[in-house]
Amino acid sequence: MKNKKLTDSVLERIEKEKIKPIKKDIFVLKNTALFVLCGISILIGGVGFAMNLTFLSRLDWSVITYVQGIMKFVLFTPPFLWLLLTVVSIFMMYIEFRKTKDGYRMENKHLIMIIAALVLISGVIGWGIENKYNITSYFTNVAAIRDATDPRYKIWSNPEDGLLAGEIKEVINDELLIVDLEGMDWEINIKDAFIAGKVVLQNDESIKIIGEKVSNSRFNASKILPWGQGKMRGMQENNSIYRNTK
Repeated sequence: MKNKKLTDSVLERIEKEKIKPIKKDIFVLKNTALFVLCGISILIGGVGFAMNLTFLSRLDWSVITYVQGIMKFVLFTPPFLWLLLTVVSIFMMYIEFRKTKDGYRMENKHLIMIIAALVLISGVIGWGIENKYNITSYFTNVAAIRDATDPRYKIWSNPEDGLLAGEIKEVINDELLIVDLEGMDWEINIKDAFIAGKVVLQNDESIKIIGEKVSNSRFNASKILPWGQGKMRGMQENNSIYRNTK
């Protein structure tokens, strides 16, 4: 009796509100669109997590103490933004997947765990691809992308704090002539410098230097380190007298 009353009530409402069934094509299209949005959310979240891992893996933790004031805040802003992007994408996918025929049946905690796992796995895969092919290095001429993916360009552009990096243009006895990340020329005194084993002092070699600024064009090195993963790119052009000398 109760079932009959419920059925009559539903039929009466359908007739009263003139509710029409959704066409199968529209239903399929809607579900397809939801799954596509879920896939996009996974992709965005994966990119965010991969870029976070990339940024942190390139951070020279041993020299963080050299970075002072507002520069330290600026330096750590990108990883927080990448993390925020990852979290937002997980939340958006949760909302989208909840609307599917399978999503609404799952418990919240299980659904969130599955979504987070998918995003993190895609992020780790993306990080592995970046480590192998160094894709972001091709965009370092774009300052916003460079600073958001590689903290070395911010850290090693601080000669006042004793941190400098650039490409060697000439080696003359105990001095190096280099062009730094901003396209400026420097004469580097390496007489008393510790030179890391992986460093090769030759033209076009990318290096990082710890030391002391003597003047606007001279720098005394105490340590010379390899640039690390990827070719140094995106240096600004200037009228360097040391360019193309070889």
